[in-house]
Amino acid sequence: MSTKIVFCFVDNLAKKGLNILFLSQYLLMPSHTNWIVCGWMGEEKSLSSFILANAERAWELVYTWARDNGHIEERHFGGYFQVWLGKQVVLTTVHVDMDHPRLIDVEFCEERMGLFRRCVTEKGRRAIDTDSISSWVNRDPDQEQYGGAIHFIYQVLGSASVFSFSGMPEEVDELLCIVTAMLCGFFNGSRKRELVEILQVSKNEVAIDFLKWWRPVQFNALRLD
Repeated sequence: MSTKIVFCFVDNLAKKGLNILFLSQYLLMPSHTNWIVCGWMGEEKSLSSFILANAERAWELVYTWARDNGHIEERHFGGYFQVWLGKQVVLTTVHVDMDHPRLIDVEFCEERMGLFRRCVTEKGRRAIDTDSISSWVNRDPDQEQYGGAIHFIYQVLGSASVFSFSGMPEEVDELLCIVTAMLCGFFNGSRKRELVEILQVSKNEVAIDFLKWWRPVQFNALRLD
């Protein structure tokens, strides 16, 4: 699978309602290409590139595994990923399986991407505003409030950080955030305690199965039992 990247500012994404339909119809992407649309507000350009590269790796790895192991349904084709520093969204990306057959259904894609865009921000804001380790702590599906955001301290910037994903089942949403953070090295050393707490709160069996398969030595060191 090849990957292309298009850069836009976050505020312009919101104003234009940029989504998969815009990408597929106006950028004329070949069907085998996975596009990531991202925006970064602030001066930490190198950090944005670092997180973006790892979010891309996490998407390809987790999506493929989840699809092959029956953890996503036919209606799941992509979603939004957001990074928060403090109370500000600093990075927004869109990840899509460009081989997915539902992409030709314009009405379906517009409705789904609109929902994902609302949910990804709601999850992140809720984790920050309630100072929760993850959005699973106070999820309420009846109010369209789901798991799928994780909250940790990024020591380099000295700021609380949140990774949030919306578009897959909430267990896979959370897993995508966890894997991105792990690829970034945010849960190394003593920081693994935060990962343990996140998994203990959600009891995310999908994430646990993936971590056992992907990094068995690191998973065993977590000592979740």
